Amino acid sequence: MRVILKLLLALGVLVVLLLVAAVVAVRFIDLNKHKDLIAQRVKQATGRELSIAGDLNLYLGFTTRLCVHEVSFQNAPWGTRPHMVTAEQASVSVRLLPLLRRDIEIDMVALEGVDVMVESNADGVWNWEFEPDAATQEVGKEAPGAEEVHEGPDAEGIVLPVKRVRRAYIHNASVTYREGRTVESKNVTLERLGLKSGDELENL
Repeated sequence: MRVILKLLLALGVLVVLLLVAAVVAVRFIDLNKHKDLIAQRVKQATGRELSIAGDLNLYLGFTTRLCVHEVSFQNAPWGTRPHMVTAEQASVSVRLLPLLRRDIEIDMVALEGVDVMVESNADGVWNWEFEPDAATQEVGKEAPGAEEVHEGPDAEGIVLPVKRVRRAYIHNASVTYREGRTVESKNVTLERLGLKSGDELENL
């Protein structure tokens, strides 16, 4: 029994030391240097520009939270305004232990100060219909080390599957809906909206 207790204590100390080392390492990493890379990846997937005017902050723990400030996402070229989505702050909290099983379990998604434009054009095409940007994808393939990054079974699409989203919160949101064929427009304002999921993402 004493041997087992000593082993458990040693493992506990090791885990704490690893977490402390990880926190110290992250403190010396400037995530804001990766804004351009994030924007490039988004444009590859959607063909749209993502702008991050504020800071990127990472809070490490068993549930790690990434917070982004002053975000805007480009609207469709035919859209009635430049941005499809703008947000004062967006954050996502991810549980670390499921990552060891190559699963992504999102504990919480929170959006604050959100302005969303949902619209279609006269042909019935909606602005959430994205087209990957071929030019940006070619630049990514030619970048140094790109082959190593994209090797493996997860080379196409998202690297890890999102299996679960537990909670989602939206504060101070404005959603505008515009039908291009009828030119009918509606606006909904949400002071606070909270959603809780079941075990699977589709139940959210």
